[in-house]
Amino acid sequence: MNQPRTVRIAVGPQGLADWACDAVRAGGGEVVDVSEAQGLVWTDFDTTEELIATLTRNPDLSGVQVPFSGVETYMPYIDEARTWTSAKGVFGGAVAELALGLLIGGMRHVAGYAREQQWSEDHGRTLFCARVTILGAGGIAQSLISMLQPFGCHITVVRNRQGDLHGVDAVVKTSQLNEALSQADAVVMA
Repeated sequence: MNQPRTVRIAVGPQGLADWACDAVRAGGGEVVDVSEAQGLVWTDFDTTEELIATLTRNPDLSGVQVPFSGVETYMPYIDEARTWTSAKGVFGGAVAELALGLLIGGMRHVAGYAREQQWSEDHGRTLFCARVTILGAGGIAQSLISMLQPFGCHITVVRNRQGDLHGVDAVVKTSQLNEALSQADAVVMA
């Protein structure tokens, strides 16, 4: 019986991402020098030129993983010769969780209460049954919509095109942004 070949992966820029090397190994890959690699995991957001130079020097790399969820920066370089992957979906849950915490903290006036020196009047309001408008419908928004369900929020999503989204009360186009904002108790830019 043939054993599956271990995939040889380089991580770049060199010396910057021990965590990525650990992730490659945890996934069953072998971390190697880029000259011996089948694929490349690039972890630095600010070194596109170095990435492109690395790819130029190593034309046999068959796959590239970039650190962004969006790939607009790399569009001029994406071709059929390699498989390109992105970090789409990787951060959605964590960022949505932070947004939920900030929504609750902001609506309940937590920062104001933390500065008080004595008991004060009640401020803020609960998130339960609030009207929440979310700008965008990507991975972060999808995760947040799911997290808002137990609060019974009325959720409006503003995006470039209309269409149904699971767990959302209304999806409106960007031309209706002002109306959606005027009816919101809270707004999230996702």
